[in-house]
Amino acid sequence: MNKPVYFLLQHLKIGGVEICITNIANVLVQRGYKVFLVLTLQDIELSNIDSRIRIIHLTKLHHGNKSIFYKLYRRGVSYVAIRRFIHKLNNTIIVSTRNEYNIMLSKYSNNTNIRIAQLHHDYVGHKGIENDFKLRYLNIDNFLILTDDIKEEIQKMITPYNKHTKLITVPNFISSISMECNSIKPRDNIAIAVGRLSSEKGFLRLLDIWKVALSLSDCNIKLFIVGEGPERSNLEKRIIELGIGSSVTLLGQKASQEVLHLMYKSKVYCMSSFTEAFPTVLLEAMSCRLPQIAFDVRVGPRNIILNGNTGYLVQDNDITTYANHIIRLMNDNIEWQRLSFNSYKRAKDFSVDNVINKWESIFKGEI
Repeated sequence: MNKPVYFLLQHLKIGGVEICITNIANVLVQRGYKVFLVLTLQDIELSNIDSRIRIIHLTKLHHGNKSIFYKLYRRGVSYVAIRRFIHKLNNTIIVSTRNEYNIMLSKYSNNTNIRIAQLHHDYVGHKGIENDFKLRYLNIDNFLILTDDIKEEIQKMITPYNKHTKLITVPNFISSISMECNSIKPRDNIAIAVGRLSSEKGFLRLLDIWKVALSLSDCNIKLFIVGEGPERSNLEKRIIELGIGSSVTLLGQKASQEVLHLMYKSKVYCMSSFTEAFPTVLLEAMSCRLPQIAFDVRVGPRNIILNGNTGYLVQDNDITTYANHIIRLMNDNIEWQRLSFNSYKRAKDFSVDNVINKWESIFKGEI
């Protein structure tokens, strides 16, 4: 009989980590597992959660209040609640999704549980996290990393300190919905970008790229940006400053099926992030036969995009080259079809079965 699976999350607001975890939870419950999403905050925006999944709220707190005092209070209350909850679990599988939760899982969970930690971002630039990997993950059984290169970096880092924890590469997967985009239809001259409107996603520099692309284009092209966040007002101002309002639309937050529909109408997926981990949105673009362009930042896009085969990796902040690639994909139908075909083929490497089978092998101790 399968052990119950508990995922420790902060909230279920719409975001890359939350979408990935709920996708995994949905598939596991379909395969007969009892699955629990354990939240430290009340916030829920996601709607595509299987009704058989039980949601457990550890506190009555919310994410909204941004005062430093509330954040400190929230952290303290959450810490106590998670510690108490972990103490009660026996003979289960516990999957933790944040560094601070990983530390608590290592410290407070007994060894009747399978203790699984995850890293959902590039660790570089996160103060103190390398020391946590070395000294505070000692009782973690499996540490799941999204890419082989990051796994190798962390393995070298922790080996002198920790012989117990097994590092395993487990990428994100594409939902069955997006894998349905399996035929070629005429596309509009649209470039699309999807993500939280926050500074690290680089949407301001995408607008600068778009200004250059417009100067190179002799046809009517459009840029759709899907998402919400704190950068929206800055983006609106920048659009006015650049005089590109007639060709750029901020579409706001959209449901996943709406995003896939927009991708399926578009010709180019644009990623402008300064930092990434393993962006599932690139997999979704590939599954919709949509060629991708991204800056070749330290990690993330280079682990998914096959440069020159499914899309283009551009030297970080080379705006002119990026803009030229956009225009080439808008105008060169033969090149577009080649990258489109290769993208769909690449997407199959990240199918549900390939990834969830690996999760199940970890649960069973086969890896």
